[in-house]
Amino acid sequence: MNIDERIRECIESNGITINADGTLGEYDSIMFVSTVVSLEEEFDIEIPEEYLLYDFFTSLEGIGKMIDEIKGIKDRQ
Repeated sequence: MNIDERIRECIESNGITINADGTLGEYDSIMFVSTVVSLEEEFDIEIPEEYLLYDFFTSLEGIGKMIDEIKGIKDRQ
């Protein structure tokens, strides 16, 4: 399973829909917190406070870039 598939699984397992263009559907604070915890566990990271903003959680691409930054990955594959 590649990184994007792992991200998709974390998001969808918490009840958030992903639109055809990769943007996230509406979600509430419980879904958000659950998704953050799922991503932290899946990728063995701790998401810093400065990333816990709506701007980072609007699309699969945005979440992928955020995880790459946290993990120190230069180029997404």
